[in-house]
Amino acid sequence: MRRILAFFGLATVLAAAGACSSKDTVYFHSIGFGPSARSSDSPELPVNLGIEPFTAAPELGTLNMISRRGDLSPRFQTYDLTQLWAALPATLATSSALEFFTPRCSNVESYPGSWVPDRVLRAELDHFEEVRDDSGKPAAWVVLRYEVFYRRVPPVRERDIEYLPLFTGWRTAEGRVPFDGAGSLRDGSALALALGQAMDKALGEILARMKEPLPAKPLPGEESFRGP
Repeated sequence: MRRILAFFGLATVLAAAGACSSKDTVYFHSIGFGPSARSSDSPELPVNLGIEPFTAAPELGTLNMISRRGDLSPRFQTYDLTQLWAALPATLATSSALEFFTPRCSNVESYPGSWVPDRVLRAELDHFEEVRDDSGKPAAWVVLRYEVFYRRVPPVRERDIEYLPLFTGWRTAEGRVPFDGAGSLRDGSALALALGQAMDKALGEILARMKEPLPAKPLPGEESFRGP
């Protein structure tokens, strides 16, 4: 039985350049989850799950921590240059998904992996940021667009491995967690903790969707793909 740390921040002192002086301490943040060990030997989802490396929206292609005025606002600002992510948000989200699903499925691995998965999760990180309402109160906001595929059994032809969509089109999973905004834009630790909790909620929605029965027949008009 394993326990995943609720939050871990990585702080490293760097000789920063540009807008940061050589005396500034640069803090690198990551995200994690609370305890999520199996309550029994039976996983919630008894399948082998393969997780494709997540992609992300263009504005999430840097280490900058983002704050946005509102859900519908396309404009955002970044945290102080001393507050950065320990890895690109897409990488953090992929690692979080591996952590989240490992105690909840029979086996979990990055796809393509060393074995043939029963399900494949494909996702894009659309939002991974602080969002503020009209009163200025902050919340951590995570939005994932995702698809789930299942392995056709038996295959159409011997030795073929084919994956079919579990549902039509892309779906959206979302998590929002308010947090104390004191020192916001100068200290990202509270945002990192809240984003871990928000990611937990979004991935929980995906898990619930994966538990639904497989379609009786392949969905018409939906593309499949071959396995590794």
